Amino acid sequence: MPSLPPPYPSTRRKVLRLLVATDFSPTARRALLFATRLAVPGGKVRLVHAVDPAVGRARGAPISTMPARAALAREARACHARGLRCGIRTVLGRPERVLLREADAFRAAAIVCGTHGRRGLRRLLLGSVAERLLATARRPVLVVPHVSVRGAPRRILAATDFSRPAGAAVAFASALARHLRARLAVVHVRDTAVLAVYPYTMGSVPVALNFEKQGSHARGRLEAIAAHLERGGLWVTPRLEKGYPPDRIAAIARSWRADLLVVGSRGLGGVSRFLLGSVSRELVRSASCPVAVVPEPHRRRRRGTILI
Repeated sequence: MPSLPPPYPSTRRKVLRLLVATDFSPTARRALLFATRLAVPGGKVRLVHAVDPAVGRARGAPISTMPARAALAREARACHARGLRCGIRTVLGRPERVLLREADAFRAAAIVCGTHGRRGLRRLLLGSVAERLLATARRPVLVVPHVSVRGAPRRILAATDFSRPAGAAVAFASALARHLRARLAVVHVRDTAVLAVYPYTMGSVPVALNFEKQGSHARGRLEAIAAHLERGGLWVTPRLEKGYPPDRIAAIARSWRADLLVVGSRGLGGVSRFLLGSVSRELVRSASCPVAVVPEPHRRRRRGTILI
């Protein structure tokens, strides 16, 4: 029996809580704008700015949260004008630690942050707050790149390799699609790296033949997931592709004009995962649309953390 996404809460209570990290940069404002598009009127947003004491000491500047509070208040008034309930918090501490604590206290469905819009080698070596959040967060982290933000997402693309984290990603994407009345596509990319590493046989099994059999099995699992989600009232398109997963998924997101890409934090990823690193991190660096990275659900986690 094909594995299906884990159950997530219903959308009868249509309030979405989002915690938005800001440093008042253009990319942070873009992240806030995208969060307001997700939350839609009536949602709850908490704006958080972390004042890192170490940075202030290094610059020889006085450590104060007062200037940040005034800037946050201006951002909050703009959120109120869009019909959202918005709270603000300015906290002393390491940004990623502050954001994780505040997200837990706020019971946020996701943490929303921007990237620095870097290119080339500097983008590959981000080392940013977003990067550290991706490594430690226990709730979805939605990273907004240096791209223009349109209206509320109408096309959501979820990538799956049928692992447990990928199942959580599909469930998160389907909850958002139902909440926003958006189209949903679920894609599985068969990693062709195994054909390059083992061009003939792996043991006594011809790799090419086994690769095709796995493709048929993957198609059946995708169709089962799509049918399961369609019974819940969603419009779902299953897509089976092959290639190098990060590149192919990013290309599909561009060609399908996805407004949001959703991936699991620690999928299987095949041979390429061990050689080139996490698929989700590469997508965060290369995707042309916002990317939500969903961590593996904890077995003892309470249900109800997506839409509350």
